[in-house]
Amino acid sequence: AVAGAQQWSLDSSTTATFVTSVSAASESFAVTVGGQNGGGSILETYDGSSWSKNKVPTLMALATATTPSGNIVVTSINSVLNSNDGVNFSPANAAGTSQSANVYGDNKEKFALVGYWRLESDGTSLPTYVYGVASSDDGKSFAVSSNIEDGYSRYGAFPSDNTWYVSNGMWGADPTPSK
Repeated sequence: AVAGAQQWSLDSSTTATFVTSVSAASESFAVTVGGQNGGGSILETYDGSSWSKNKVPTLMALATATTPSGNIVVTSINSVLNSNDGVNFSPANAAGTSQSANVYGDNKEKFALVGYWRLESDGTSLPTYVYGVASSDDGKSFAVSSNIEDGYSRYGAFPSDNTWYVSNGMWGADPTPSK
């Protein structure tokens, strides 16, 4: 649905069976990811008047973010994909699972993904896994933050290069909320 003048209207031109994420770079450019029954994961792009649909080469698309220049990131279970046209995708260097894809920075051209990340080892030990933020200036090469205590990092908001908000924790028997 598109919000305008404090009134919602249903946009039925999208044909996804379900949508897991939406990102808008402007009023006339937006993307969604989700699934289509029998078609797998899809990315839909909005050009200001209609939605177009393209298959995403992953089993389960979880989140997406787009920059004003049209750079798109799609997350899934254990991988991150990048596209500059919404049609062709290439793998980014991030290995992990993120349900929160965001753009940030003064020009909204940087990406921040919140989740569970696999850090490759030097070949002499097993990989390390951390909960945190994978950030990128180009959507292809990501650096992972240090581990966020208490784990289960899932969602974030990134109002500037220097201020990031990340939610984490998990429901449990302990009535004391997680940090």
